[in-house]
Amino acid sequence: MLPEMYKRGYKRYMAVGSCMSGALAQLIPPSAFAVILGCLAQVSIGKLLIGGVLPGLVAAGCYVAVTFLLLKIDPEIAKDYMPKKYPLKLKLKAVAKNILPFGSIMFLVTGLIFFGICAPTESAVLGVVGSLIVIAIYKNFSWGILKESFESTLYITGMMLLIVANALAFSQMLAYSGASEGFCEFVVNSIKLSPVTAVIIIQIVYLVLGCFMEQASIIMITFPIFLPIIKALEINEIWFCILTLMNMGIAMKSPPFGLTLFVIQGTAPKGTTLRDIYLGAWTLIFCDFLAMIIVFLFPEIALLLPRLMR
Repeated sequence: MLPEMYKRGYKRYMAVGSCMSGALAQLIPPSAFAVILGCLAQVSIGKLLIGGVLPGLVAAGCYVAVTFLLLKIDPEIAKDYMPKKYPLKLKLKAVAKNILPFGSIMFLVTGLIFFGICAPTESAVLGVVGSLIVIAIYKNFSWGILKESFESTLYITGMMLLIVANALAFSQMLAYSGASEGFCEFVVNSIKLSPVTAVIIIQIVYLVLGCFMEQASIIMITFPIFLPIIKALEINEIWFCILTLMNMGIAMKSPPFGLTLFVIQGTAPKGTTLRDIYLGAWTLIFCDFLAMIIVFLFPEIALLLPRLMR
């Protein structure tokens, strides 16, 4: 995408920023990180995945609004160009060939969960079956692809299970030692933090940690400490988890050690400077932070769809 946008005269920081993974990657199903977080928080994975849809759309709306505002301020950010025109028949053919197959897989993975037809595990199996059918239709199926898919799946699954197992072990150690109970007692009864204040402080801690640590490490270390407080203050766990997912989306691109920054730097065309990457990141961080504030002020955005689930 970047070489094409450079060719069309986009300013580099805007082109780089548009290619970065924002909070959408953490929110819109299927999100592997949401599964990890749901396991640690012991909430419904299906409700957590579906609950991220509307906040994800809010984040997407913020991206569009801020981009539009920047274009009004400086039209040179993305210069006008004349796109090549295609007949409607060709457009419909492209949609049927390139969009509908992938859309059907998304429906199998998330739609069936929302309508209460399948559990998350069952929908994942149907997603795999749908993917195999699509690959066969495109005539790209091979035993080598299947083997590579199984190997990468085992690698990711093993990593996730180790993360969850270590986090749960850490949580049990804190519980047996009385450390989590003592800290919870201090926060809830001694300094008497309100639920809103507690959520704000925890999310600020995540924002700071996100500048220096990787997301899975942050969650593994902090969630066993913060979760008893969330439960004691009767804060909705799904809403809190979605706020945390949005926060981790910001952490992915927070200077100086955001993983997305290093990925972009390693894959961007020659001539892309670290300044371009940082400017693009800050634009996206602002959008994600704005979306996070909206979801914080209006929790129903995150809770509406889970309440409608069967």
